[in-house]
Amino acid sequence: MSAHSAGEEIPPPSALMRFACASTAACIAESTTFPLEAIIIRMQIQTGNTLGFVGMLRSVVSNEGAGVLWRGVAPALWRQVLCGGVGVGMYPLVRGAIVPDGTDPMLYHRVLAGSTTGSLAQLMAQPLDVIKVRLQADAKLVAGGAKPQYRGMGDTFAKIWASEGAGGFFLGLTPSLFRAAAQYGAGVAAYDQSKALLISSAGLSDTMPTHVAASLMSGFCTAVAGTPGDVLKTRMIAQLILKSGTNYTSTWDCFKQTLKEGGPRAMFKGFVPTWIRLSPWQMIFFVSFEQISLKLTGQTFPSK
Repeated sequence: MSAHSAGEEIPPPSALMRFACASTAACIAESTTFPLEAIIIRMQIQTGNTLGFVGMLRSVVSNEGAGVLWRGVAPALWRQVLCGGVGVGMYPLVRGAIVPDGTDPMLYHRVLAGSTTGSLAQLMAQPLDVIKVRLQADAKLVAGGAKPQYRGMGDTFAKIWASEGAGGFFLGLTPSLFRAAAQYGAGVAAYDQSKALLISSAGLSDTMPTHVAASLMSGFCTAVAGTPGDVLKTRMIAQLILKSGTNYTSTWDCFKQTLKEGGPRAMFKGFVPTWIRLSPWQMIFFVSFEQISLKLTGQTFPSK
């Protein structure tokens, strides 16, 4: 913990410190769980007869090797620097700005704050999302015998810029923003609300077991709220490289075609592995964030 004398009021952390603590924790969580993300993307872009999580994992590893599960990890980590740092690190500041002075935050305050910071973070990180999905989709084509189109993060950036211009980095932005607003509005708010209730109503202390319990609730809420937008975002970003015959003219068109193809269940393709991934992801992230924040600032999340 930071060095402060007993009873001394600890000043609130700076915006830069909040960003640093959250982005570091996000990179820890992302690097630990990234292979599950690779499987999720493969499940979301498949059409026709689909494989489940175990079948997709077996197919990818046996046909392409385990190393392919890490393809796209570089842009994913850079994305988390922004999404963690802005989406969660700036959350207490936004929440404080919308809560009337002298009152405790309500659930809708928390949801609004999380949706706001999450949407801003996604807007900033969208180009990295596009690069990550393109690398994963390219790996699928290579497994089918095609030559790789991209040699890494830098090469992917250069080729998108050359062939599609700046607009290519914002493909799928609308469903991405919808997903981010839903995920952060649900996930960060669920963690904040659950932690507050566990401390105030259940009498638990602001320690690691409480952080773990609140993060598990956050993981479930995030998966439920964010999976439909994640499916649409992934399909729209991947369509140019896969050239499967499916052409989405807009987010609404992608939504209609996805429903026509597989009904409402198609909007939740990859839900189980998403939940399986987000539960440990949220737990690793929030526990790491709480410990890093406590050590560097003397305060836990969400500090005022």
